[in-house]
Amino acid sequence: MFLFESKFDKALRFLRSDKPSERQAGLDILSTLKDRRALPDYRHALGDSDPMCRYLAVQGLLSLGDADSVPELRSALATESDPFTRVWMRVALITSGQRSELAGLADDIATVDGGEDNDWDAAPGIAEYVADADAIDDLCALLGHRNSTARWIAVMALIQVGTPRALACLQRGLSDVDAHVRAEAAAGLGVDPT
Repeated sequence: MFLFESKFDKALRFLRSDKPSERQAGLDILSTLKDRRALPDYRHALGDSDPMCRYLAVQGLLSLGDADSVPELRSALATESDPFTRVWMRVALITSGQRSELAGLADDIATVDGGEDNDWDAAPGIAEYVADADAIDDLCALLGHRNSTARWIAVMALIQVGTPRALACLQRGLSDVDAHVRAEAAAGLGVDPT
């Protein structure tokens, strides 16, 4: 029946399933294709009942560099209950030019950080997405956030921006209360962390 089905069509068929695992598989297939025809499907999946599907939809939008999904992302963010998915929705909004989401991103990171699974393998990726020379003031402001992971991400982003103004702001990280943040700032500035 599906012998000559394309990967794109297979993904769309999976997205129509009642089973979250099959919808996740469909979104995984779409992510490998990097096909802009999937944009409406990613936007639709932002409202999926399964948090992993919503997360995968956000990742798909990010992988395509879609800046036109701001209304859908804002709408989904307003009702999103999964803190980790909220983090990535904010990252997608920030990459779409919505830098005002950086403060909310830090707060959502703090929420996730208070949970059980907080090793933050995703932190460098988040920093890469939010590193923008136009966001230096916002990133500098994050260096004062109550959460050390948010400050660490800000430090990594400032290092990636790498302008003299970003590096000047990075000096503040050298006196952070968290040793990890201090070490990252020192490495970025090429100074001894002690």
